[in-house]
Amino acid sequence: MKTWPLTVGVVGLCLAIASAAIAAPPNRLSIAQDGPAPTQPVSQSGTPLVTVRREGGFCYPPGCFSEVTIYPDGSYRYANSVGDRATGRIRRGTLQQLRSRIARADFDQIRSEANVRNPIPNLCLLAADGPEAVYRFYPNGKTEEIRGCETDIDRSSRLFQQLERLYERVSEQAAQAAQNQRRGDRAL
Repeated sequence: MKTWPLTVGVVGLCLAIASAAIAAPPNRLSIAQDGPAPTQPVSQSGTPLVTVRREGGFCYPPGCFSEVTIYPDGSYRYANSVGDRATGRIRRGTLQQLRSRIARADFDQIRSEANVRNPIPNLCLLAADGPEAVYRFYPNGKTEEIRGCETDIDRSSRLFQQLERLYERVSEQAAQAAQNQRRGDRAL
Protein backbone atom coordinates (compact mmCIF):
# COMPACT_ATOMS: atom_id res chain seq x y z
CA MET A 1 0.00 0.00 0.00
CA LYS A 2 1.44 3.38 -1.03
CA THR A 3 1.04 6.13 1.53
CA TRP A 4 3.73 8.48 0.22
CA PRO A 5 1.40 10.95 -1.62
CA LEU A 6 -0.94 11.11 1.37
CA THR A 7 1.95 11.71 3.77
CA VAL A 8 3.38 14.45 1.53
CA GLY A 9 -0.09 16.06 1.34
CA VAL A 10 -0.57 16.01 5.11
CA VAL A 11 2.92 17.39 5.72
CA GLY A 12 2.27 20.10 3.11
CA LEU A 13 -1.00 21.08 4.79
CA CYS A 14 0.71 21.22 8.20
CA LEU A 15 3.47 23.43 6.80
CA ALA A 16 0.92 25.74 5.19
CA ILE A 17 -0.96 26.08 8.48
CA ALA A 18 2.26 26.64 10.42
CA SER A 19 3.46 29.33 7.99
CA ALA A 20 0.06 31.05 8.24
CA ALA A 21 0.42 31.04 12.02
CA ILE A 22 3.89 32.57 11.82
CA ALA A 23 2.68 35.27 9.43
CA ALA A 24 -0.36 36.02 11.59
CA PRO A 25 -0.51 38.93 14.00
CA PRO A 26 0.69 38.01 17.48
CA ASN A 27 -2.79 37.79 19.03
CA ARG A 28 -4.11 34.57 17.38
CA LEU A 29 -5.18 32.91 14.17
CA SER A 30 -8.20 30.75 13.66
CA ILE A 31 -9.24 29.12 10.40
CA ALA A 32 -12.63 30.36 9.07
CA GLN A 33 -12.90 32.84 11.93
CA ASP A 34 -14.07 35.79 9.83
CA GLY A 35 -17.75 35.44 10.64
CA PRO A 36 -20.05 38.33 11.44
CA ALA A 37 -19.40 40.36 14.55
CA PRO A 38 -21.16 39.21 17.71
CA THR A 39 -24.79 40.22 17.78
CA GLN A 40 -25.46 43.52 19.46
CA PRO A 41 -27.83 43.72 22.39
CA VAL A 42 -31.38 44.44 21.29
CA SER A 43 -32.96 43.88 24.70
CA GLN A 44 -34.14 46.83 26.73
CA SER A 45 -31.89 45.33 29.41
CA GLY A 46 -28.77 47.06 28.05
CA THR A 47 -25.40 45.40 28.46
CA PRO A 48 -25.54 41.59 28.42
CA LEU A 49 -24.73 39.49 31.46
CA VAL A 50 -22.92 36.86 29.37
CA THR A 51 -22.53 35.70 25.78
CA VAL A 52 -21.69 32.13 24.78
CA ARG A 53 -20.57 31.83 21.18
CA ARG A 54 -19.35 29.02 18.93
CA GLU A 55 -17.38 30.22 15.92
CA GLY A 56 -15.01 28.92 13.30
CA GLY A 57 -14.45 25.49 11.90
CA PHE A 58 -14.50 24.46 8.25
CA CYS A 59 -17.20 26.59 6.69
CA TYR A 60 -17.55 29.07 3.89
CA PRO A 61 -17.34 32.84 4.37
CA PRO A 62 -18.71 34.76 6.09
CA GLY A 63 -17.97 31.97 8.58
CA CYS A 64 -19.96 29.88 11.00
CA PHE A 65 -21.25 30.94 14.36
CA SER A 66 -24.04 30.42 16.84
CA GLU A 67 -24.52 32.61 19.87
CA VAL A 68 -26.63 32.86 23.00
CA THR A 69 -26.70 36.23 24.78
CA ILE A 70 -28.23 36.36 28.25
CA TYR A 71 -29.24 39.74 29.70
CA PRO A 72 -29.42 40.78 33.37
CA ASP A 73 -33.23 40.60 33.34
CA GLY A 74 -33.13 36.92 32.30
CA SER A 75 -34.07 37.48 28.68
CA TYR A 76 -31.93 35.88 26.02
CA ARG A 77 -31.27 36.19 22.31
CA TYR A 78 -30.09 33.41 20.00
CA ALA A 79 -28.56 33.94 16.56
CA ASN A 80 -26.58 31.83 14.11
CA SER A 81 -24.86 32.22 10.77
CA VAL A 82 -27.74 30.69 8.78
CA GLY A 83 -30.11 33.41 9.95
CA ASP A 84 -31.98 31.62 12.73
CA ARG A 85 -33.03 33.97 15.53
CA ALA A 86 -34.90 33.32 18.77
CA THR A 87 -35.69 35.08 22.03
CA GLY A 88 -36.86 33.88 25.39
CA ARG A 89 -36.36 34.05 29.12
CA ILE A 90 -34.51 31.84 31.60
CA ARG A 91 -35.97 30.98 35.00
CA ARG A 92 -35.41 33.38 37.89
CA GLY A 93 -33.58 30.78 40.03
CA THR A 94 -31.29 29.87 37.13
CA LEU A 95 -30.57 33.56 36.54
CA GLN A 96 -29.74 34.18 40.21
CA GLN A 97 -27.41 31.19 40.26
CA LEU A 98 -25.69 32.38 37.07
CA ARG A 99 -25.26 35.93 38.42
CA SER A 100 -23.75 34.58 41.63
CA ARG A 101 -21.29 32.36 39.77
CA ILE A 102 -20.21 35.18 37.49
CA ALA A 103 -19.75 37.52 40.48
CA ARG A 104 -17.48 34.94 42.18
CA ALA A 105 -15.48 34.11 39.04
CA ASP A 106 -11.76 34.94 39.06
CA PHE A 107 -11.27 35.65 35.36
CA ASP A 108 -7.51 36.19 35.68
CA GLN A 109 -7.20 32.75 37.29
CA ILE A 110 -9.42 31.18 34.61
CA ARG A 111 -7.29 32.72 31.83
CA SER A 112 -4.04 31.64 33.51
CA GLU A 113 -4.78 28.03 32.55
CA ALA A 114 -2.68 28.08 29.37
CA ASN A 115 -3.66 25.70 26.61
CA VAL A 116 -0.62 23.42 26.52
CA ARG A 117 -2.20 21.13 23.93
CA ASN A 118 -1.67 23.66 21.14
CA PRO A 119 1.77 22.92 19.60
CA ILE A 120 1.66 25.86 17.13
CA PRO A 121 1.36 29.27 18.84
CA ASN A 122 -1.38 31.61 17.55
CA LEU A 123 -3.21 28.80 15.76
CA CYS A 124 -6.48 27.50 17.08
CA LEU A 125 -6.37 23.86 16.06
CA LEU A 126 -9.81 23.22 17.56
CA ALA A 127 -11.39 25.87 15.32
CA ALA A 128 -9.73 24.28 12.27
CA ASP A 129 -12.16 21.37 12.33
CA GLY A 130 -14.78 22.42 14.83
CA PRO A 131 -16.07 25.56 16.49
CA GLU A 132 -14.21 27.41 19.20
CA ALA A 133 -16.12 28.27 22.39
CA VAL A 134 -15.96 31.96 23.28
CA TYR A 135 -17.41 33.22 26.56
CA ARG A 136 -17.87 36.96 27.15
CA PHE A 137 -18.81 38.15 30.62
CA TYR A 138 -19.76 41.74 31.45
CA PRO A 139 -19.20 42.25 35.20
CA ASN A 140 -19.10 45.78 36.61
CA GLY A 141 -18.98 47.53 33.22
CA LYS A 142 -15.97 45.50 32.02
CA THR A 143 -15.74 42.80 29.36
CA GLU A 144 -14.02 39.57 30.32
CA GLU A 145 -13.41 37.18 27.43
CA ILE A 146 -12.44 33.52 27.75
CA ARG A 147 -11.56 31.79 24.47
CA GLY A 148 -11.41 28.01 24.25
CA CYS A 149 -8.37 28.15 21.97
CA GLU A 150 -6.41 30.28 24.41
CA THR A 151 -7.50 28.81 27.73
CA ASP A 152 -7.79 25.23 28.90
CA ILE A 153 -11.24 25.73 30.40
CA ASP A 154 -11.96 23.70 33.50
CA ARG A 155 -15.03 21.70 32.45
CA SER A 156 -15.75 20.81 36.09
CA SER A 157 -16.37 24.50 36.87
CA ARG A 158 -20.02 24.97 37.83
CA LEU A 159 -20.08 28.29 35.96
CA PHE A 160 -19.00 26.74 32.66
CA GLN A 161 -21.19 23.68 33.19
CA GLN A 162 -24.22 25.92 33.70
CA LEU A 163 -23.33 28.03 30.64
CA GLU A 164 -22.98 24.91 28.50
CA ARG A 165 -26.37 23.60 29.65
CA LEU A 166 -28.01 26.96 28.92
CA TYR A 167 -26.32 27.21 25.51
CA GLU A 168 -27.43 23.68 24.57
CA ARG A 169 -31.03 24.18 25.71
CA VAL A 170 -31.45 27.53 23.99
CA SER A 171 -29.73 26.30 20.81
CA GLU A 172 -31.94 23.19 20.66
CA GLN A 173 -35.11 25.22 21.22
CA ALA A 174 -34.08 27.78 18.58
CA ALA A 175 -33.21 25.04 16.07
CA GLN A 176 -36.57 23.36 16.66
CA ALA A 177 -38.43 26.66 16.27
CA ALA A 178 -36.53 27.43 13.05
CA GLN A 179 -37.29 23.97 11.68
CA ASN A 180 -40.98 24.37 12.50
CA GLN A 181 -40.97 27.78 10.82
CA ARG A 182 -39.39 26.34 7.65
CA ARG A 183 -41.99 23.57 7.60
CA GLY A 184 -44.75 26.14 7.95
CA ASP A 185 -43.27 28.25 5.15
CA ARG A 186 -43.22 25.24 2.83
CA ALA A 187 -46.85 24.45 3.62
CA LEU A 188 -48.05 27.84 2.34
